[in-house]
Amino acid sequence: MSTQTDIVRLKAKAESGDANAQRQLGWSYQIGDGVPKDLAEALKWYRKSAGQGYSSAQNDVGKFYENGWVVAQDYVEAMKWYVLSANQGLSYGQHNLALLFYGGHGTPQNYAEAVKWFRKAAEQGHSRAAYFLGWLYCTGNGVEKSYASALFWYRKAASDGIAGAQNNLAIMIENGQGVTANLEEAITLYRRSAEQGNENAKKALERLKIPIEEPETAPAPARKNSIKEPKARAAESTECKTLLTASTPLLYAHNAFRITGLPVDSSTRDIKRRIDDLKAAVEMGDDDEHTHAFALKPSPTVEHIREAAQKLQDSERRFIEEFFWFWPQEWGKGSSDSALLALRNGDKDAAFKLWSAALDEGQTPANVVAKHNLAVMYQMVALDSELLALKSDLSAQQAATVAKYWNTCFKWWEELTEDETFWSLVADRIRMLDDERLTTGFARRMRSTFPVAFNRINALLAMDYAEKGKYDHAKKHVAYMNQTHQGADDVDRVISDILKPLETRINDVVEKAIAHTTQDAMQGAHIAKELLETTKQPLAIARSMLVEGHAIRSYLSEHVSDACFTCLIAYGNKTEDWPTCIALLKLTEPLAVTDEARSKIRKNIAQAEENHRDKVLYEMCWFCKQNRAEASAVLEVPMHGEVNREWRLGSTRVTWKKLAAKVPRCSTCKAAHSKVGGKWTGAAAGAAVGTAIMPGIGSVIGFFAGKALGHQVDAKMRLPDGVNAESTKADYPPIKEMIAKGWAIGEKPT
Repeated sequence: MSTQTDIVRLKAKAESGDANAQRQLGWSYQIGDGVPKDLAEALKWYRKSAGQGYSSAQNDVGKFYENGWVVAQDYVEAMKWYVLSANQGLSYGQHNLALLFYGGHGTPQNYAEAVKWFRKAAEQGHSRAAYFLGWLYCTGNGVEKSYASALFWYRKAASDGIAGAQNNLAIMIENGQGVTANLEEAITLYRRSAEQGNENAKKALERLKIPIEEPETAPAPARKNSIKEPKARAAESTECKTLLTASTPLLYAHNAFRITGLPVDSSTRDIKRRIDDLKAAVEMGDDDEHTHAFALKPSPTVEHIREAAQKLQDSERRFIEEFFWFWPQEWGKGSSDSALLALRNGDKDAAFKLWSAALDEGQTPANVVAKHNLAVMYQMVALDSELLALKSDLSAQQAATVAKYWNTCFKWWEELTEDETFWSLVADRIRMLDDERLTTGFARRMRSTFPVAFNRINALLAMDYAEKGKYDHAKKHVAYMNQTHQGADDVDRVISDILKPLETRINDVVEKAIAHTTQDAMQGAHIAKELLETTKQPLAIARSMLVEGHAIRSYLSEHVSDACFTCLIAYGNKTEDWPTCIALLKLTEPLAVTDEARSKIRKNIAQAEENHRDKVLYEMCWFCKQNRAEASAVLEVPMHGEVNREWRLGSTRVTWKKLAAKVPRCSTCKAAHSKVGGKWTGAAAGAAVGTAIMPGIGSVIGFFAGKALGHQVDAKMRLPDGVNAESTKADYPPIKEMIAKGWAIGEKPT
């Protein structure tokens, strides 16, 4: 609750024109926080803030008009404010705008627009928008029906506790829609949904043996009294963000105590002196300062030293640096600890033997410290080796050794994670530091977060390997994640978080591809080809890190497939360049996940192939198969058929049917055809002339003379390359089909 002093200060800032303060003051009036509840006064301050372009306030004004709070209900006015808010990227504004399109309020119902805005909100983590988007994909309203996409968005909403999404996801999983049927997982989801009061989920649990055919329970808009923003103060988080931030493959390479060579219990004064000495050594080119057993090679730069100093000045981050470095057997005596002295002198073997010996001391603090230090040592050398392997391949023997390092560090860390003595030592160390910025609550959050943070290191390594095309290495680290802290971590969630930037990247290029093709369908093939190339590596990364059938993997693959399909169909219909469409659709097909999507692509490939055949057959020149046919150059081929011979006394009566088959031809081929066949043209002409001069013998002499002359002309009039002879008209499919039915070329039967 705000105090009167808080409200006075807030009003002063609001009256001075601070848009954020105006919005907060409006909220105070709306809920009665520190002031009497007054919706009219709330709307007044929301308007002032919204007038300055404050997106949250624009969304608030929209809600007042949509719900008719102290103003007449006006969906059109509400939409105006939601558009302003949504266009600035506010997920709440985008979701509310989508709901108006979804329900047809203030505008004709438009599921396609609803999909567009729900997607924008869902991609920013708006859970309810993800729920609606899942339903729209599942039912095919406003978007191509896709169970893979429906599963993806339902999972996002369900993981955030949306009961309706949990129920619908359970139905899909129970019935194997877009995923392998899994009754156990479905029951778990039904229970989670039912626990929140979802009646459909309760009924499913009561009568589970009755099949539920379609998960088409549409999310209810629940428009009235849905004031949910700003959210009430959340309960204390169990997540340790400082630990998560530090948990990367560079955890040890950038460790402040490794860089400085100091023991973890060094005083602030010792740290400052050491930092100054290291900076001076770098400036003088002196490398003798880094001689401890795990000193970095090459030596740290000034930037690394400054970064280490900053970490050690932050109480929480310093504690994380301590946590992932070697502990003394007794705090405050790190400078005289036997194992740590051995490390300082470059003797890691001596330190290893001392810690190994301490393992035999039973469940004592000394035993726990030894386990911790061995866990740190093995994890550090494993990570150092992985950083080298990212740059150059390791031999089979080296890789086997690194695997042993990992398995050993997993063994020790897992034992420590469940060890109460270990976490008591952690809490004791916090009390010993006596820093008001560091509480034992930090230790509790560390313990709760540790399995996830531990997995995050391997997840980031998997991503690094996948980005370099080393997919087998990536899969190995995913396998490591699955074998450690089972039941205490959430491998799927960790990997999903790591893949979020990649997911956003794919969504962005898909959205741009569809938008550009909508603007210019002539570029559709180029856009689809570019999309396939751009998403090739991201999809390969997803395949290496997620098992087949995983919702995110399936969604991303089918999302690209759907976009390419959309671009290519638009391009084909616009240009009729079917060969290009066919080739790219065949590259698109393997990305389709569901049988339905694959079938759709195959049907369109078949249709494009048929379109291409028809185009070649009727629209392209039959003789060169390159140029378009021209009406003025068509070759008419007389044909006869259905010949009937009727024998009569002394004669035969012959009847037949005739037609003129038209063979498509271009003017170039027509001209070429007219220039050949000279020897027979000459023979005919010679016979005619010879007969006129000398009847009888003259026609014979003229025939052969004309033929010889025509042959010489013909030799100089060969068909150009790529132009087939006119006689190939008999191979034209429609003519071949008629011949197969008994017809023949020619005006009449012989």
